[in-house]
Amino acid sequence: MSSPEAAALPVLLEDLPGEVRETLDLDGLVPLDGGLRDIVDGLEDRIDAHIVVYRRGLHALPEGASRELCRTIRAADLSIEDVARLQQAERLLGGDVALVAYRRPLELR
Repeated sequence: MSSPEAAALPVLLEDLPGEVRETLDLDGLVPLDGGLRDIVDGLEDRIDAHIVVYRRGLHALPEGASRELCRTIRAADLSIEDVARLQQAERLLGGDVALVAYRRPLELR
């Protein structure tokens, strides 16, 4: 994962086993380029979780179509303050994205 496209993906993907990573549906992810990477890195440090940026308005895939991150790894346990930080960042990013926090270190479902 050293291509420019891979650099725009969430770091947490590097921690997944190859056979899991290869079957994931990543179409709904927003590339982490420019200032977005800095925002995500700062949030991850503050709340000690992996943050993935999704485009809003996506629909779940039919069961078995391919793997989605939310069906593959466990969500982070967030405090009220952490949820507020994520919501504030979503508003700052224009509201057309959803920030989702996953446990760090990763835990597969």
